[in-house]
Amino acid sequence: MHLREGFYEHDPDLDMYDEREGFLFFEVVEGLYFEVRWSTEAASPVYFMDTRISDSLQAFFEQLDKDAHFYEKMLEE
Repeated sequence: MHLREGFYEHDPDLDMYDEREGFLFFEVVEGLYFEVRWSTEAASPVYFMDTRISDSLQAFFEQLDKDAHFYEKMLEE
């Protein structure tokens, strides 16, 4: 995604994310991504747009392991 190669080469939706704040790692739906933002060595929170959904990438994956669709509730709001 960050290299903007292949499928993501001309994706205008990527322009709304500031790569200096973190990196995208999970496409929720077309054009919307989860982003890990740089924080501290101990934890980097995960965001969906401007909503913090996990305190760290590890916590996100633990939450995903318990309920693979937990984030879908956020999309309904």
